[in-house]
Amino acid sequence: MQENDLEYISETILSKINVNTSNRFIVGIAGGPGSGKSTFAVKLKELINSKAKSDLAQIFPMDGFHRKNSELESSGLLSIKGAPETFDVEGYLLILKRIKLGENLKAPIYSRDAHDVIDNALPIEPHHKIIITEGNYLFYDMEGWCEIKNIIDLKIYINAVKGVCEKRLLERHMRGGKTEAEALEKIKEVDMKNFDLIAQTMKYADKVIK
Repeated sequence: MQENDLEYISETILSKINVNTSNRFIVGIAGGPGSGKSTFAVKLKELINSKAKSDLAQIFPMDGFHRKNSELESSGLLSIKGAPETFDVEGYLLILKRIKLGENLKAPIYSRDAHDVIDNALPIEPHHKIIITEGNYLFYDMEGWCEIKNIIDLKIYINAVKGVCEKRLLERHMRGGKTEAEALEKIKEVDMKNFDLIAQTMKYADKVIK
């Protein structure tokens, strides 16, 4: 990722904002597991707010719509957590639509410490005119998901090298308490299968970042 990518994208977004309307501008950042979506979203938010000299942008991660562990366990899906069917896509879509239309609310977030969802933890407030949503499947074209990309005003895909992502994921999973063997199994059986699935959605992006 080049710094001039961030500069160009932030300027593009700011040029499209009308602070006098209730509607919000939605930026979507997609990419495979470990591609750096969260890091890019934070940098973009900070740059936009610095340029605007106000708290204009807020991040709204799709991770807050993981199905809760108790639900995944009861449905036998806990072992593939992170796959499309382990997300509450209906809930995410509903909240995204409400945010787009200017509603102010508190959204859920995903805690990497608790490895579970925390409800009503993320405030979306009136001054947040730019919403940066990031997640694996934002441009996914399967039923239930395909409507998301039509709500997003600017679609960005982070095309990271697979090997780099695997290394980041190994570190992340081990920080989260997995042994090296458990982490490698998760990467092979879940993360990289999802990585290949997500790569097929790159064609829908307005901008691809390497």
